[in-house]
Amino acid sequence: MKEIFFRFLSRLVARYVLRKPDLDDLVFSKYHSLRAYLEMSLNYLAWRMGSRKSFQVVSIVIEPTNNCTLRCSICPTRDDMTRKKGFMDFELYRKIIDENNHVQFVNLFLWGEPLLHPHIIDMIKYAKENEIEVEIYSNATLLDDRMSRAILETRLDRIIFSLDGIDGMYESIRNYPYARVEKNIMAFLNLRNQLKAPTSVDVSMVVGQETECAVSDYKTRWAPIVNTVRLQRHNTYEKNERPTSCFGLWRGNVVVHWDGTVVPCFIDYDETVKLGDANTQTFREIYNGERYQQIRTMHTRGKFPGICHYCSEYETREVSSRVA
Repeated sequence: MKEIFFRFLSRLVARYVLRKPDLDDLVFSKYHSLRAYLEMSLNYLAWRMGSRKSFQVVSIVIEPTNNCTLRCSICPTRDDMTRKKGFMDFELYRKIIDENNHVQFVNLFLWGEPLLHPHIIDMIKYAKENEIEVEIYSNATLLDDRMSRAILETRLDRIIFSLDGIDGMYESIRNYPYARVEKNIMAFLNLRNQLKAPTSVDVSMVVGQETECAVSDYKTRWAPIVNTVRLQRHNTYEKNERPTSCFGLWRGNVVVHWDGTVVPCFIDYDETVKLGDANTQTFREIYNGERYQQIRTMHTRGKFPGICHYCSEYETREVSSRVA
């Protein structure tokens, strides 16, 4: 009954607040309590009012590592990222969770492959012990029986496997055998069913010029097998004069890189706008601190930081834009 109610609520929010009905699954995957919707509503109101402050941190995106097992043609980690590669220190991770155990969910992914982190299972467990929902993205290249079993035994809430297209299209983008990664995912699903684990399994595809033609086949292949098929527009990083401020700065989602640097959103993969340091500050101090207030004020006045001018997406009717 609870799931039915929040499914209904997520559809209302996607259709009438975001005006993007196809994002209802995304909304549902992130917010499962009335408190979450209340806090999000207050953050939304702060954005609409052009406030320098926002109400509450609701969720956190944590980058376990920006190292990766693949070199995908559409990802900046391949050639464009210049910041140092590394792994988040587990004590820093514990500090973040301890200081923010009120949040609704933690996403253990930003850039790189999170399963490379030597303490990724401990990271999932620690957040779960604090009664925080956890989701994780993976390219599925490291999924063997040991890793899959360890993930499922944590009772992870959701795992999203990133697959850009199928068959030859996937291989041309990701430079990895599609049959192997599909086999890994199918084995994971079978093990989940055997263990009766509660983990939701999604697949996600970046829709761009190369992949748009494969959307229908992608849905046909995966929709009967996984919980949700996710589609997201490819960020092109082309200069774009923004017409409006970005809700992301008020949404209550804090993004932190492996070294503790807090940035506005995932677009800023090279830390061009640093909003704080989780090593020495709390998110409470950062989220409504001077730097965050400055960038919100710039947005409300139409004077956007350089990185925000590069926030552009591939134009497609297949999926709604994430850009506010």
